[in-house]
Amino acid sequence: MPPLDGAILLLEDQGERPYRLDRMWTHLKLAGIFERVRGIALGSFSGCDEPDAGHTSAEVLRELAQSEGLPCAAGFPIGHGELNEPVPLGVRVRLEAEAATLTFLEPAVSAA
Repeated sequence: MPPLDGAILLLEDQGERPYRLDRMWTHLKLAGIFERVRGIALGSFSGCDEPDAGHTSAEVLRELAQSEGLPCAAGFPIGHGELNEPVPLGVRVRLEAEAATLTFLEPAVSAA
């Protein structure tokens, strides 16, 4: 697990039903992850909704994020969807939850 103290946690997934997203979120919570991060950025969750379900994956994620009391923004084009922007991991970012923006404050570093 990378160091997460003060980080913005980026989550995205594909094909996981809302109850499974809830279970994975609960695992992160019990592992103390949300006590270490400063905010949450949600990418795309393609193929995660169940037909005829009483709730969507977006509704489940919104409720879970609100329960953490952390700044959170959703809808970033990051994940397995048709639009998938690259994300440098481990760089400094600014998350503005109200404006739903994620600004990269430094460039990606090459592993070469």
